[in-house]
Amino acid sequence: MAGVDRLGTGVGIACALHCLLGAIVPSMLVAVGAGVLLSEAAEWSLIGTAVIVATVAAPLGFRRHRSPWIVAAFALAVALLLAGRLLEDSGMFGTVAAILGGIAVASAHFANLRASSDGKRDDKPSGAGRGSDATRAGA
Repeated sequence: MAGVDRLGTGVGIACALHCLLGAIVPSMLVAVGAGVLLSEAAEWSLIGTAVIVATVAAPLGFRRHRSPWIVAAFALAVALLLAGRLLEDSGMFGTVAAILGGIAVASAHFANLRASSDGKRDDKPSGAGRGSDATRAGA
């Protein structure tokens, strides 16, 4: 579970950086031989990876922490990423939405990871595995 969220955090950061650099210094990316990162295939690959990892991480985390807010954060993050990509030709709005989407994906994974480790849910009743009261009392 932690590995999925760590991967998702990295993918979210990569998406945000990709969108930021693609908007600010696209010619520099081409100059350093990283122009392929500006391709539509690269963009959809990053978004697809982010969506798949979020789709796996959200329910796994929810089973542990039971926080609907974190699941909602994943949904908002994915919506921002998709909106940013689909509105790319609309100018700055699409770029800002995509950058915020990447940051939101990373943040949702971080929150999921933290809530899952803070709120470790144990399906056993409290005291299970530690002996019954009668055992502890010496009976």
